[in-house]
Amino acid sequence: MTKLLYLIVLLFTTSSIYAQKRDTLYHFFKGSVNKEYSITMELKQAGSTLKGAYFYDKYRKSVAIEGELRDGNLMVLREVGAINNQNPSIFVGTYSADWKSINGTWENILKNRRYSFHLKAIQRPIGQAIPYRFDNIRRFQEFLNYFDLEPALPFVVHEGIQKKGFRWKSDLKESSKEDYKKVIPYRLAKRYIMNQVQLTSEGSFNYFDIQAKNYKPHEMHYTTLCCVYRTPTYVGLLVHLKRDTGWDRYDVTFLLTYDYAGHLLDACKVGKNLDLEYNGRQLKEKMTSHFLIDSTIEMRSSRFLVEYGTTVREEEYYKEGTHKQRIYYILQPSGRFIRQEVLLKQNK
Repeated sequence: MTKLLYLIVLLFTTSSIYAQKRDTLYHFFKGSVNKEYSITMELKQAGSTLKGAYFYDKYRKSVAIEGELRDGNLMVLREVGAINNQNPSIFVGTYSADWKSINGTWENILKNRRYSFHLKAIQRPIGQAIPYRFDNIRRFQEFLNYFDLEPALPFVVHEGIQKKGFRWKSDLKESSKEDYKKVIPYRLAKRYIMNQVQLTSEGSFNYFDIQAKNYKPHEMHYTTLCCVYRTPTYVGLLVHLKRDTGWDRYDVTFLLTYDYAGHLLDACKVGKNLDLEYNGRQLKEKMTSHFLIDSTIEMRSSRFLVEYGTTVREEEYYKEGTHKQRIYYILQPSGRFIRQEVLLKQNK
């Protein structure tokens, strides 16, 4: 009888714990305090109880918070860990019924500071099965910190961004312009570019398999350009690679889309200036892209290819040809592209 009662109690306790985990809702937000200090927040909601953490994007140091929901869509959040029996910072705000935004006031009691804050929900893209984890979001933020620049659409990409007719968004901080063409550290380039992008490199050099010893700021590296798209489900980043050996010239610009945990969604090349010789071939290719305001990217490519060598009968041969095409990439709400290709001209 005692064993039976013990099993019943154990079953009830386990069911209660499982129900609590199942009923916990996870919310992720990005926004700012005082329209100046960018922050990222996670909230775990169980009934009216809230627990979670937040960090300032620049520093990425996680701070635990807890609080509760109150009448009138009001919420109160306090930093965990009192100093002299006082909580250093408090968030008091109202949340929308669909949890897509939170607006309110942030207050630091010890420093006697009070600012407004605004948060918008970030969510997994459509079709993305991998759930968000706050640590992954915080880790990816280090990479995102190199992409504070945001351009005003439309604009043109060739070798980097064409300056003619180009402008940054009007509310851009002057300090953000220092991010343009900043070298991406090797460990971040390895984790978020080389380990994830599945595109094929031209010529005999694989720029998705660069060794750490060869990754040098003045010779071969990836650099940042800007963040073209910043939506509730994904970001679209422009990355540039340049390598000139004296014989071969690689100048390639990529558009990479990620969810907010750093999982690559899609990738394409949007700018090229190549002059290569490899395996009995000479390749010259130029690609220019127009980023339009409707999430469409129009690419124009011109390729000149020369092939030469000796046949199995030891007869020398030489062939050359030009290839012109127009490619359209249409960016979907999932952060992935639909590709449409039009062949304009091909001569041999």
